[in-house]
Amino acid sequence: MRISLIQPKHLRGPERIFEPLGLGYIASFLRKKGYKDISIHSATFESDKKIVKDATLADIVGMTTMSPMMTHANILASEIKKRNSKASIVLGGFHPSALPEATLRNRNIDFVVRGEGEITFYELAETIKGNKRIEDVAGISYRQDGRIIHNQPRELIKGIDDIPSPARDLLGQNNFTRRYYQYLGEKRATVLSSRGCSYDCLCCSSQCVWTRKWRGRSAGNIISEIKELVENYNVNYIDFLDGIFTMNKQRVLDFCAGLSDEKITIGWGCYVHPSTVDRNTLEVMKEAGCQEIYLGIESGSPLILEELHKGSTIEQIKNVLSIAKDISLPVLALFMLGLPGDNYSTIKASEDLIDETEPDYVAFSILTPMPGCNYYKIARRSGYVSDNLDWSKIDWGKATMPTRHLSIKDINIEYKRLKRKFAYLSKIRCFSITYLLSKAWVELKNTPVSEFNFLLFKLWRYLRLTIFKNIFSDESGR
Repeated sequence: MRISLIQPKHLRGPERIFEPLGLGYIASFLRKKGYKDISIHSATFESDKKIVKDATLADIVGMTTMSPMMTHANILASEIKKRNSKASIVLGGFHPSALPEATLRNRNIDFVVRGEGEITFYELAETIKGNKRIEDVAGISYRQDGRIIHNQPRELIKGIDDIPSPARDLLGQNNFTRRYYQYLGEKRATVLSSRGCSYDCLCCSSQCVWTRKWRGRSAGNIISEIKELVENYNVNYIDFLDGIFTMNKQRVLDFCAGLSDEKITIGWGCYVHPSTVDRNTLEVMKEAGCQEIYLGIESGSPLILEELHKGSTIEQIKNVLSIAKDISLPVLALFMLGLPGDNYSTIKASEDLIDETEPDYVAFSILTPMPGCNYYKIARRSGYVSDNLDWSKIDWGKATMPTRHLSIKDINIEYKRLKRKFAYLSKIRCFSITYLLSKAWVELKNTPVSEFNFLLFKLWRYLRLTIFKNIFSDESGR
């Protein structure tokens, strides 16, 4: 049986360069179960023509899709079915898991894998081969006699250490590492060291796949995957994609000790939650090679944090930023605008928090009610989104719905204002012809004379993090 796995792309949004780890895990699990004829294709690097050509020879075509990728996924499904009507097309990921019925309205799509995919996809493949009854496969949705059937949910995999590492050879790791190097100046790879998150942020869609139950891989298991990346792909930096890498402090300490014991020298960055780290943990992380933490602050207003169910306080946020500054551990602070309770005062609170704490980098986004998050239900009831929306038109830099106090136009104006004000804190670390010929000129052209000093500061920060990185590393700890 031939299986083709595909990562579609966001047609109108920024290029996605993260490895499709979900497909890599499914491929490695299928290999473990004896399946040999498997391919993985990423639309980041391959044309539709090449992807469709391979898929027309497959018995099963699987795609992993977030909401912005659904338009492209539907296009690919249509083209594949035209050429191979017998192929079983299966969609999984955040969007199909959140909206299985809407996904199956496309008659070219035969099955939806809801939630965690490895065992479900394997059992579905066995069913298509004729070895298992379709009714017995938990975690899938499909059409039968004109009706959409949802089989019972799949239980979570208890021991995720038992899942083989992603099939990096199939997903084309070298292509991704090369692209990371072009954009960021480092030979990077992404690693998922845990699944799920215990917090209940209302803007997060990951719950529809991983649920709110956190499951972490052991420190030794993570280190084995990193050793493979270093030895086989010459990777020198790891981006952990976990919602919160530091959910279990002891696991973090064991991981850091394991890197030292194995004499692995590698840079890495991860997402942290203010309530899951302290000074000792951050110091140990930095000593073990952590070069940056990503802190989802979202807002400087206690009222917004409470409404968001963020599980953090302003005091905790300030404490983490203070500790990180003391030990010279860079922080990327993430803020969100357009939350239902946002007004000019709450946005000003975020602005004041940045001015007071001076994080190393700041990134802004606008609340986008993607399927799977609780805010999607609010936006859907109000008519701002629908299950049949062309999700490729949605991005995190444009408001989708108003708040109780601000219009869509107001939100967009505030977003652009803050982006301009804190442009010097934007995280630009690439050193490439692309940046010099494109991005640098665009920034120079669009920067008002009154803010030119910020642009100069930003250029200095950029040079310091790239060309002069080694000169300043001892002085700054970076």
